[in-house]
Amino acid sequence: MHADDTDPKGDPGLESSVVDETGLSSRAHSVPITRDRRIPLWLLTTAAGLVAGLAAAVGGEAAGGAIPLLVNYPPGYEEMGGYQKLAVRSTAVGNAEKIAEKKKAAAAYGLLGLLLGVGLGAVGGLSSGSGRMVLLGAVVGALAGGIVGAVISFAAVPLFFRYQDPEFGGMLYLFLTHAAIFVGIGAAGGLALGYALDHRPSLGRALFGGALGALAGTFLLEVVNSMAFPLMRTYEPVPSERLPRFLAHLLVAVCAALVAGLAVGTPSRMETRKGARP
Repeated sequence: MHADDTDPKGDPGLESSVVDETGLSSRAHSVPITRDRRIPLWLLTTAAGLVAGLAAAVGGEAAGGAIPLLVNYPPGYEEMGGYQKLAVRSTAVGNAEKIAEKKKAAAAYGLLGLLLGVGLGAVGGLSSGSGRMVLLGAVVGALAGGIVGAVISFAAVPLFFRYQDPEFGGMLYLFLTHAAIFVGIGAAGGLALGYALDHRPSLGRALFGGALGALAGTFLLEVVNSMAFPLMRTYEPVPSERLPRFLAHLLVAVCAALVAGLAVGTPSRMETRKGARP
């Protein structure tokens, strides 16, 4: 054995040589295999929805408790007789409760929309790899979600009290009222997600996914409330009991965020740059 003969296996630091068809040797270069280890978008959006739902549930409790019940009695109330006073008082209290319920819904669901929009907008910006889009997505989500949640609540809750019928269609009107509010919130959150991704094809998918997920969460909420809490007062736009209120925020936020993330998928950085808005 000659002294200049070497065993490639004996020294791991040496590179093996290969001989091509022309008989010339060349060093083989190893090509590293890279894999996309990015966290799936749906997992990030679901986490954001969970945090937003929990924060909105806590904040909604504080906001709802700060809204007073203001009862306005008609002129001459003190001079009325006993039975007339009872009838007038019942009407006045009922009207005050409806006004307070509208304000509570606007505060609670406006906060839910704001927090969900901020969370999904921030996740979209992080996924696009742009710090600027994180900020813009959060701002767009806060404005869209907060305004949509509050405005639709102001419009839908009075309609619920006007058309509700406890004996027929009570659950249907409640579902329609919740669906109108929550679908708007989910669509606003999806809009923030799609905008912050800076990927034009994802905008429509995120908006539709957020709305669809919120609708699914609304349906799940009504089923859970009717089956798990049959003795609790859950037939109001904002449930009177704490646990159903908590579930309303949590189910809607998580379902909307999950389906929005699934609808978008995970566009790569190259796809994001190609589909960016001009």
